Amino acid sequence: MHFGPEHEQFRAGVHAFVAREIAPHVNAWDEAEGFPCELCAHAATLARQLGIVP
Repeated sequence: MHFGPEHEQFRAGVHAFVAREIAPHVNAWDEAEGFPCELCAHAATLARQLGIVP
């Protein structure tokens, strides 16, 4: 399946967000059985930057 440049930009943006904002903290959040509410705000900002309106 071939994806266009917009999809690749979206994929790269999500990948970078996960690598930067989620992956480093996932073990601590798992142990705490939760994650910070600020993560949702960061995800919403990323969505807007990528042209997705949450």
